[in-house]
Amino acid sequence: MRARPWPWLAAVAALPGCAVLPALVHSLPESPRFLAQRGEGARAEALLRELARANGRARETAGLVLRTAANDSKPPGGTGAGAAAAATANTTATTAAAASPATVGALLRPPLRRAALTIAFAQFTSLLVLYGVMFSPDARLGGGGDPYSSALLGGLVELPGYLLMVPLADRCGRRRTFGGFLLLCGAALLVLGAKHARHGGGGGGGGGGGGGGDGDGLSRALALLVRFSSATASSIVYVVAAEAFPTYIRNLGVSWGSGWGRVGAILAPFALVWLPAPLLVLGTAMLAAGWAVMQLPETAGTELR
Repeated sequence: MRARPWPWLAAVAALPGCAVLPALVHSLPESPRFLAQRGEGARAEALLRELARANGRARETAGLVLRTAANDSKPPGGTGAGAAAAATANTTATTAAAASPATVGALLRPPLRRAALTIAFAQFTSLLVLYGVMFSPDARLGGGGDPYSSALLGGLVELPGYLLMVPLADRCGRRRTFGGFLLLCGAALLVLGAKHARHGGGGGGGGGGGGGGDGDGLSRALALLVRFSSATASSIVYVVAAEAFPTYIRNLGVSWGSGWGRVGAILAPFALVWLPAPLLVLGTAMLAAGWAVMQLPETAGTELR
């Protein structure tokens, strides 16, 4: 295969996204909260009812009334105690959001600080590991010595994680699914690092490490397990982050964790070179991230704030 300059490959890979971008801009719905803040309560209510129908919760939107800047001075629709309670709840939520601007400083203050720091650390570590193993200097890591086979096997082994992510999170809970995959990844990294240390690899990033055929097979299996678990963890984190933060700061909270994940991805190619015994260090970090996630409150089945 003739080598081609990487800018051309990057441009070709970006073409599909550029092609669908105009359609996404026109087809994606606007945020209900954004519409309500702009005084477009009717559009926000219609969108909320549509979302409720799609999630089988249509009955819970009966009598829904949004308080916006445009109608805040008017009496809310509906009558009776239920309407009054709904109006009070909406007014309280609107007041709380207005009094708490969505800033990074708000993320780093109680009661959001713990979730913000935990999610940032977990996402940073999971993507550092995922891309560190993916771009390992030793192509045998998960690919039997061939970088193309390594990329193919890695992509195939990540696919089941993406498919299992939602059912596992619904059945086992967000915290246990996210933390469990982090712990599984950390354990696999520690075993892989210990194996390399025994064979004179110093816990480095190589896949074969001087072991025999069985050893190489074990290294590849462990490396693929690391990719599977880290890829799944780095996907479920978006669900965890979206439910960990209240509405007024949810977008920023998800972006905060994602941004730290990108930092981990950027540093990944250097981690296996810079760190002493990198597999052992990264394995320990993943175990620490998994333990921290297990301390977060469970959000599955709870009402979003």
